[in-house]
Amino acid sequence: LKCSIFKLLPQLIEKLRKYNWNDVHSIVMQLYPDQEKNIEGYKQVFEELYAIKSVETKMRIVIEDVFDEYDKEYYTYVSGKDGSLNKESDPGRFKDDEIGNQEVSYAIAQIGRNGSLWILIMNLCQNIRN
Repeated sequence: LKCSIFKLLPQLIEKLRKYNWNDVHSIVMQLYPDQEKNIEGYKQVFEELYAIKSVETKMRIVIEDVFDEYDKEYYTYVSGKDGSLNKESDPGRFKDDEIGNQEVSYAIAQIGRNGSLWILIMNLCQNIRN
């Protein structure tokens, strides 16, 4: 199951409005110094997101540190959740068990040229958690 990033934008926009472009630029350059050539694209995405009006929704952004058994390290997983359970979203597939009673986790798709929106979101979520 996938969820459009636009369902999650109200929360992201509220987080963005706490910062200016210089803050975000600094974070992107610290984490991805090779992205200087694409920085105008990131700035454009930031400005477009900043201009969007918020709409209330029950969807929330969830940021989790997940341990990868294969790589033996933690990574940050960003998803959307709205309180619905797996068994409610797909009763034919999920039973009334541990997995069926877990909250549905909606993936945030890569959006924008070269995934610029995704990279911007990941940088913000990893570095601006409050």
